[in-house]
Amino acid sequence: VIKICQEYVGKDSRIRLFHQKHSGQAAARNRGLSMAEGRYVAFMDADDYMHPRMLEQLYQDIVTTDTRIAVCGFKRFRQLPQISACELCKPKIIKVSGDSKSVRHATIKDNVYLWNKLYQRSLFEHIKFKNGRFYDAVVLLLRILLMVIIVIYVVKCAKMSFFC
Repeated sequence: VIKICQEYVGKDSRIRLFHQKHSGQAAARNRGLSMAEGRYVAFMDADDYMHPRMLEQLYQDIVTTDTRIAVCGFKRFRQLPQISACELCKPKIIKVSGDSKSVRHATIKDNVYLWNKLYQRSLFEHIKFKNGRFYDAVVLLLRILLMVIIVIYVVKCAKMSFFC
């Protein structure tokens, strides 16, 4: 994995690689957030596969709708699929008002994973992941969803949303 990361650092000046002692997911995510310089952030675990256009599409949707979070669907699979041309569909906007019912509606369809979303980085300014806490990402995501007014849920055809 480190060689792949180094290869991308050499190809794209926007990509930076940080080394640190293994301290868990929370510490790695917090370090990444503290070093991030862009307006938007996304999360990806080592066992995830992201469609090559996923972030591009989420970015377009988040910018054109003036939202702070864009969410897309995903599909579980055991082997990497053959990716063909993508059919893009119209985004569906879900309004989140801060009450528990609307937050549940915004998260239940695609669970409360971090990796199928693009976030405005400012959402993490006063919220940090906590080390050693089981399901901390779920708690953190719910806290973030309570801070936003609108979440855009990007409904894509199956070929656009392969993640695992």
